[in-house]
Amino acid sequence: MPYRHLFAAVELDNPNAVVIQRAAAFARLSGAQLSLATAIPDLQALYHGPERHVQQSFDQTLVASAREDLDALCRKARVVPDEVHILRGDADRAVVEEAHSQDADLIVFDNHDRHGLDHFIGGFGLGLLHRAHCDLLAINLGVKAGGFSSSLIALGNDPDDAWLMQRVTSQLKQAPQVAVHVVRPPWREPWASINDIEKAQLQIAARVRAQLGDALREFSPFELRVEFDTPSTGIEAAASAGAHDLIVMGSGRHSQLGWHLGSTAHNLLSRTRHDVLLVRPRPQ
Repeated sequence: MPYRHLFAAVELDNPNAVVIQRAAAFARLSGAQLSLATAIPDLQALYHGPERHVQQSFDQTLVASAREDLDALCRKARVVPDEVHILRGDADRAVVEEAHSQDADLIVFDNHDRHGLDHFIGGFGLGLLHRAHCDLLAINLGVKAGGFSSSLIALGNDPDDAWLMQRVTSQLKQAPQVAVHVVRPPWREPWASINDIEKAQLQIAARVRAQLGDALREFSPFELRVEFDTPSTGIEAAASAGAHDLIVMGSGRHSQLGWHLGSTAHNLLSRTRHDVLLVRPRPQ
């Protein structure tokens, strides 16, 4: 199921052409439509009565400036998007609402280093993670521009693995290199610690091959590894060791507790130096 419409959200206070270049490269993998968007403050509530004309003039200036900045980034990235949207209001909420109205099936955003409170509460990226209706592609601004050449598919040895593989197989089967990595928290597999760990790894690998055989054969040859570690730590270590430029993993729906304690996806986005494709659960 290749993606049909990529909706790339650009933060103009952190301008970088990499997110546009990488979004365009990912869109080319499936011939998807590419839309760009940025959000500017909605200042209407601050103006009343005779000040309205001031607000209208200032709004026009903000919109024109934002469009100029986006056009400049597109020229720098050498990308011509299919559509450009200037949104109003809170960035994460506005992006999700517009992407939904445009029937986008992948939101692309920049996953930059966080400072201060953003390191703990997540800022723009975490807002998208919790609100988005569709899959997400987080672009790390430290990566080099260009195509995707080596992907790491991180599985959890659970029922969602089949949906994740179905979702990304057609998208990634042309990638030169794909590795499949199963990371299980040690506390979820206590029997592996009691018994032989190597035997447990072989058993889980055999189970994954049996359940996902058809999808895995699309990536031939491929590497399949199983390890017991904290998921976010193990996935990032495997991606670094294998010199992968894209991590693919599932991202479940979060409870209120998950907002505060952080999910695997949240923790990975906070630490990773790689691009990350987050696949939402199968629609109910």
